[in-house]
Amino acid sequence: AEKQLDDIRTMLAQGLDALVIHPVDKDAVAPAVQWAAEAGVPVIAYDRLIEDDRVFYLTFDNVGVGRTIAAVVKQEVPEGNYVIIKGDPGDANSGFLRDGMEEIIGPSVTGGTIRIVAEVNIDGWKPEGAYEAMTKILQDNGNQVDAVLAQNDGMAGGVADALAAQGMNVPLGGQDGDPLAINRVARGFQTVSVWKNNLELGKTTGKVAGQLADGTPLDRVTDA
Repeated sequence: AEKQLDDIRTMLAQGLDALVIHPVDKDAVAPAVQWAAEAGVPVIAYDRLIEDDRVFYLTFDNVGVGRTIAAVVKQEVPEGNYVIIKGDPGDANSGFLRDGMEEIIGPSVTGGTIRIVAEVNIDGWKPEGAYEAMTKILQDNGNQVDAVLAQNDGMAGGVADALAAQGMNVPLGGQDGDPLAINRVARGFQTVSVWKNNLELGKTTGKVAGQLADGTPLDRVTDA
């Protein structure tokens, strides 16, 4: 987070027409938003929400991503014990993804055919945090876990390692199209990874930045 602030400070000093930030820490990046405002530089937050009225937010349909992860895993395991490994509790995307998952598995949870035996947030979306959490979940539940919904591929990797340590391999979902995850999918150790085409977001970002630079007011930023 400190390096990101230093990088932004340097870029602003060199002169910018627009600034797109994928924040390492949405709270720590707040000074950068103020510096940009003082310099008259419009700011777009990419993927991770920066809670500041001066920042436009551009992201994917994360509810849809959560829906896809859950739908593919549920197709493999329509009933049983589920674990949900969520991202950082301070990241709005974790909530969006969970909403999408709920649309798919919620009725089965209510009906009793799917039981959520554990649901945890992982600080910083860290794979090692997911590994530790999944290891404890397996211990607490006597390895009686039938499927895992992880909210990104990094954490899915930690989950896969924890499962392998117990000689287990259950349907596992993630997202980002991470090369390691794609390899796990090919080898049968991960069921799905949702890849999001950020080239399409890039086109939208350029359009939005151009409108902002021209002084044209924007009512909203369209999700891609």
